[in-house]
Amino acid sequence: MNGIDLLHLCEPAQRVLANPSRIKLVRHASPECDLEHLHQIGFLEEYQSCQGKEVFKSADFIISFLAESGSRSRFIGVYRVGSTQSPAPAWSADYPHPEMDPGNVFYDLQKVPGFESLEERLVIDWGAATRSWVQNYKAKPLIEVYPEGHVRDFPGSLEFILTHDELARIVLNPDANRIWHKMLGAVSGIYLITDMESGQLYVGSAYGAQGLIGRWTQYVKSHHGGNKNLIELLNQDPHRYTNFAFSILRTLPKTLTNREVIEVENLFKRKLGSRAFGLNGN
Repeated sequence: MNGIDLLHLCEPAQRVLANPSRIKLVRHASPECDLEHLHQIGFLEEYQSCQGKEVFKSADFIISFLAESGSRSRFIGVYRVGSTQSPAPAWSADYPHPEMDPGNVFYDLQKVPGFESLEERLVIDWGAATRSWVQNYKAKPLIEVYPEGHVRDFPGSLEFILTHDELARIVLNPDANRIWHKMLGAVSGIYLITDMESGQLYVGSAYGAQGLIGRWTQYVKSHHGGNKNLIELLNQDPHRYTNFAFSILRTLPKTLTNREVIEVENLFKRKLGSRAFGLNGN
């Protein structure tokens, strides 16, 4: 089945996708840059706006995908191609990508609303020519459509950083994120919360029958997990939790006692200085 055909089921398709000769397919992949992370923190659109040459010159619209493993490609949006500018616009000074070059071409790309139902869910097979990251509009085999509420594939316990929004979607959509619940529920562990606004760290531990997913569910429900310093921080800034990022420092077997887990937690607090300089109060 042609995966691109599914986009034609969305409301704006008749006017946006009417002229395939003026549409480019784009697959973002980079060995030098963590594009998944850029996407999570909202900078991937700036990344695709910056090009070394006018690769979108003959296009009115681009259909953008983010590379997954192999030739898998996840749909992230349709963009209207506007004017170009050089030198860099003002936002590029803060752009977190080392290859940003003020001499590049900067496209005004406007995301087209109406395709949200398939964004982050539609996965196609790009084919063998993965180095050809900009292609003319053409059929692409459908691999799958992730269930609604799916965040992304579980990459391994030590291989991810989740935003609070992503964690909330994982917790609140267990059927769509079954592997996350299974893997995080199977272990105890030491986790890290990073306040992305201040850079301060909070080290915590998870133990008990529900493991890490059980402890992180408390953060989704309360935003602070009952931690004194986080409560104080949210009293000052109630929406600060939206800047929290969650990761795992170490997984531990559930056979360990609560005391043994806490001993490992204290070790990481000392290593990272989260008592003296971070958000741990004890």
